[in-house]
Amino acid sequence: MNQVPSIKLMISAKNWIGVFTNEVRKEFSKVNFVECKKREEILEHIKDADVALIGPWDSEIFSSAQRLKWVHTGTGGVESYLFPEFANSNVIFTCGKSTYNISGAESALASILLFSKQFHLKRNIEPKDENYFSGLGDQYPPENIMGQTLGIIGTGNMGQALAERASNLGLKVLGTSRYKRTDTPIGVDKMFDKDDISELLSTSDFIVIAVPNTKETQGIVNESLLSQMKKTSYLIDISGRLTVFNYPDLQQAIEENWIAGVSLQPSGHDPDLEMPPINSDFWKRDNVIVTTCRVTPNDASKMFLDNLREFQKGTPMEGIVNKKIGY
Repeated sequence: MNQVPSIKLMISAKNWIGVFTNEVRKEFSKVNFVECKKREEILEHIKDADVALIGPWDSEIFSSAQRLKWVHTGTGGVESYLFPEFANSNVIFTCGKSTYNISGAESALASILLFSKQFHLKRNIEPKDENYFSGLGDQYPPENIMGQTLGIIGTGNMGQALAERASNLGLKVLGTSRYKRTDTPIGVDKMFDKDDISELLSTSDFIVIAVPNTKETQGIVNESLLSQMKKTSYLIDISGRLTVFNYPDLQQAIEENWIAGVSLQPSGHDPDLEMPPINSDFWKRDNVIVTTCRVTPNDASKMFLDNLREFQKGTPMEGIVNKKIGY
């Protein structure tokens, strides 16, 4: 029987410190779990680490590594980690992108139902009399999503998870893909080339953005895209990528009623992208919803530990990043 070689695992991601229980450490008895909270500790322990579960990550840290074979981050977006030295290396890079599939799909469906049932218009209204509750249905008539059309811009892992679930709820699903596909994903009625989506935009009742952050996707939600949407349609983001949006165009589209509403998942606030200020009335509008999309800790740790088992065996791992294209 082949002996599993000893492995040094350096953990510098703050939210992973203390995650691995004694039971886990017992299973992985050949793994030396080393937790690093300070930069000087990271620079020291990365020297002879085989695996790095990273928080801080830059060229100085990477250049200190002498036997590194695999790097993992629990995030879905990896663009900030791909500095040239690392991107051009042979070190395997995995991320938590696949753990967001169900979470992202369910988040999109939640927003679709929120808008279709008019819940967003009821949230800030105070009851005035005893007839208030019984009159809500007349004042804010809900719509069924069955028979409506969902357009998914970016039919990758999250987009495909959404398509299958949306189709089961009776939605017609249209999708786009970065590359021409020879097959149609489960749940998708029709695929479009990413550069020819006019029909998708003009016929969809809900448009979901599920693209990674690449040079090609930066600023794609702009006047051109928004002006082709129906005035009654809703824009829903599950990418969490700030750079995907042209915020002045989005703000104009909402304020001038080009579209019916938007559900966003901003991963922070970046004034350099001309996002509306934090105290802007834009964020207070009934038809501007801000949601979170976070993977559950159990899903994240299960994926990493499954990958650690595969790494020990020398078999393919899940969530491998193509460092050349950025996701």
